[in-house]
Amino acid sequence: MKRGIKLACIMVVLSFICAMFTGCWDYKKIDDLTLVAGVAIDRSDNGIGYKVSLETIDFSMSVQENSVKTQIIQLEGNTIFEAFNKTKTQIVKQLYFPDMQILCISEKIAAEDGLKDIVESFIRSTDIRESVYVIISRDESAEKIITQSENMSTVISAEINELIDEIGNNVSSGKKTNLYKIYNNITASADIALPAFSVSEDRPVIDGIALFKDAKLAGYLEQEYAEYYHMSADLINYATFSFPINKDFNTSISITNNASDISYEIQENGGLKLKIKVEFDASVREVYSNINLDSVNGKNIFKEECEAHISKNIYDLIDKSRQEFNVDILDFAGYIYRNNPKYWEQIKDKWDNMLKEAEILVDVEANFTNTSFAG
Repeated sequence: MKRGIKLACIMVVLSFICAMFTGCWDYKKIDDLTLVAGVAIDRSDNGIGYKVSLETIDFSMSVQENSVKTQIIQLEGNTIFEAFNKTKTQIVKQLYFPDMQILCISEKIAAEDGLKDIVESFIRSTDIRESVYVIISRDESAEKIITQSENMSTVISAEINELIDEIGNNVSSGKKTNLYKIYNNITASADIALPAFSVSEDRPVIDGIALFKDAKLAGYLEQEYAEYYHMSADLINYATFSFPINKDFNTSISITNNASDISYEIQENGGLKLKIKVEFDASVREVYSNINLDSVNGKNIFKEECEAHISKNIYDLIDKSRQEFNVDILDFAGYIYRNNPKYWEQIKDKWDNMLKEAEILVDVEANFTNTSFAG
């Protein structure tokens, strides 16, 4: 992990070098630029505007000392980009945003102001890539997430990027929590789920799922739900699940070729049945159980236990999101709108209540590929 983080930090600097030499930049101007790796947004000390913290890399010092030198620059303004403009009075070097990797928003800003204005401001900026990851600070401030302790020598934003990419190795590309994806969800009035971070032992760690209703923070799901969210949202390429068998034993399986599909059914009483079908290939990794997997009956019991466990957790994910936070985490509303816009027009004003009262049906089909399960 540490080797990966160090490599990620090196890649940040190398990508910066490549950008300079493949563009129209004069080589002499490289030393005049300050690379912005990450941005953290908090409420300003006056309680009105924004305090913006920039994790920056001093390119010239990093090359001279053969190590990555970072600095936190803090600015305040009534708007975020007003704060950015104040760098002209505080630093000599021009800020360089195209290699920015992380946008961290404080819990307070996410709950009070929401995502809409912030995301739209960054999307409109021609200097900032739409692929920047957006995360929520579950700690006391967003600044704390990107600020390293004195004994660290790394780019925190690159470290966070590495953590998200580790998930990204298992999650389908193009469906990550970047600016463009979030902007599309806001435009479609869809509820949003983003990774939450906190600091543990001086390092940023993923700390659950931040749920958004009307683009404002509604609450959190704990990290234990993350795998089931990725599975039910059709985001998984590969994953390993561990779960109990018969309450007394544990097992773990590997999942590939995950596919999910949502649908709905209008019931006679006018209510809704919201359905999700999840199917995947699986192989047994470890079994600590008295179930005999060499027998047909044992295989069937194991398969049923696996499917029942995953089904229950997906149901709990959907139910907790809708009942506690009024959040449609799998965007059933968007599905209904796209497939039956006339019906959606009839129910959109009462959707929140219909969502809470809807019957949820989860169907999980595990196709085991182990040779012991064949035949």
